[in-house]
Amino acid sequence: MYQEIIELIQDAEKILIGIGPELKINEINSTMSLEQVKKYLTTISGKEYEIIEKLVEKKDYFIISSNVDGGLVCSGLDENRWVTPLGNPFIFQCIEQNCDGLRDFTKEKEILWKEEKVLCPKCKKEMRVNIRRKENSEQYNENGYLSQWEKYQKWLSCTLNRKLVILELGEGFECPALFRWPFEKTVFFHQKAKLIRVNEKLWQIGEEIKERAVSIPVNAKDFLAECEKHICEK
Repeated sequence: MYQEIIELIQDAEKILIGIGPELKINEINSTMSLEQVKKYLTTISGKEYEIIEKLVEKKDYFIISSNVDGGLVCSGLDENRWVTPLGNPFIFQCIEQNCDGLRDFTKEKEILWKEEKVLCPKCKKEMRVNIRRKENSEQYNENGYLSQWEKYQKWLSCTLNRKLVILELGEGFECPALFRWPFEKTVFFHQKAKLIRVNEKLWQIGEEIKERAVSIPVNAKDFLAECEKHICEK
């Protein structure tokens, strides 16, 4: 099965990957101080992201993640080919509710380590990590990810009439409107698209797309580990 999955991915013209909670590295929240954020970032390791790099090597891909752990940002994957709509620990927003100030260290990560305080470029107030929390979603500044979201939408619009493989890794129902449901809709309308859904518990696929979808009832981390074995065997 895994060899067939790898061959399907390698044969694709476009690859869309969704990364969900099964690949979450650690917990982070928007109440952390700058020093806590720095300490947290030292704990990040991304073996699974290295495997994803191997899967998409030399391919036209885009990745969307519902995780806010920073794993995708710290990976070696092209920063122009992913989006984290719920935030990440390298973007900071102003603590002042009426101020939309942002500072993005995604492309200059090393600068964050030199900062003793992250101050708003607009009002000079202190800033907090730009991460969406369910209990305070209205305080989340969405401008932190919108430029990447535009790139994602533009890329997605170019998949029509192309062989598209959608690989959904460990996404449940914490935020299904982000990409679990949109992925199903894309496969339904896109006749050349195929969905590979990997999830230990929520692997089910609707009848309307089952002819062009594969469900794999294993944890996403275990799935990638098996994929790596087959890549190395080639």
